[in-house]
Amino acid sequence: MQIKYDNKTIGFFIHDVFCVTKDVFEKINPKHASMNLRKVDIKQIVNWVSKRYVRAAFPDEFIKRLKKSKHPIEKFSKNKIMEQVVFIYIDITDEELDTDQIYKATMVIGVQHGLEQETKEQIEELFYSSFNTAGIDTEINVLDKYDITYETIENYKRFDLDYRSVSGNTDVATPVSGIDAV
Repeated sequence: MQIKYDNKTIGFFIHDVFCVTKDVFEKINPKHASMNLRKVDIKQIVNWVSKRYVRAAFPDEFIKRLKKSKHPIEKFSKNKIMEQVVFIYIDITDEELDTDQIYKATMVIGVQHGLEQETKEQIEELFYSSFNTAGIDTEINVLDKYDITYETIENYKRFDLDYRSVSGNTDVATPVSGIDAV
């Protein structure tokens, strides 16, 4: 994960996690002691790390079908309109279905409060084009985040756009150049 700080980018690598005892922290004199991250960035880091351990799991066959979509998630997740999406929940079976069976999925897309109906419709079309693909029949509900109750989503799983981790393949240059200079 990468976070902008001043005019630089800080990189975090999920595969480089190790355990230390509390007394080790007393001996540390951080090189960047003057660096103060914003609370929103700290929250993003904490959520990112915790999702690695408590992430919703989806059937492999379902994910395989999503990857074959004409509009892959990786592409639409970079669409500017996605800044209006707060969270994504999906209700789908946990079972691995045979290739001739269709996954029935119901999605609740929580969006920023007060969005115009036209923008909600654009978001619905974006999700429909990616999730309603061969072998997946999807119903999309785009709702104001304040109109979604726990009762609405209690049987759903959170679908995070980082539903899979970047591989530990060191031959793939995913971080920005100069990341080690921070």
